Amino acid sequence: MDFKFEFDGVTEATGALERIRNLKRLAGQMEIAVKQLQFVLKYYPPVDRDLHITFKSDKQRKYFFWALRTGKIQVPYRRTRTLGRKWTTKVEFISGGVVGTIGNATPYGPYVQSRADQAQVHAGRWGTAEDALENLQDQIYTTLGEAFTVEA
Repeated sequence: MDFKFEFDGVTEATGALERIRNLKRLAGQMEIAVKQLQFVLKYYPPVDRDLHITFKSDKQRKYFFWALRTGKIQVPYRRTRTLGRKWTTKVEFISGGVVGTIGNATPYGPYVQSRADQAQVHAGRWGTAEDALENLQDQIYTTLGEAFTVEA
């Protein structure tokens, strides 16, 4: 005697399970991709001992010497490496997909590492977030593509 069982929606359920597995693999690869980008953005260029700043205004010069006199700033400048420590990453599931986010909470971050807002003193010495993304674009696509490369 034979028994036959039919379950409506099995193909849909199997498809949904496969989509969940794919999203989990993609999230794992997205985590690797954002960490690669974070690693590059945390890089500090070497100290430029020959850097000489010229004051753009009398107001700027007065502020500098006031801040120096009151201890608000030190010369030579001591690096805290806060900018590098403040780069964060997050990977989350949104609308049936995976989104990787990288950000920096320092208020001065854009003046150092944003192409649109980078201060002249940092241009050419500090890489921008946009430069890092463009330089790693192919590597990131390869990393994300590995989520769909399933070994038999």
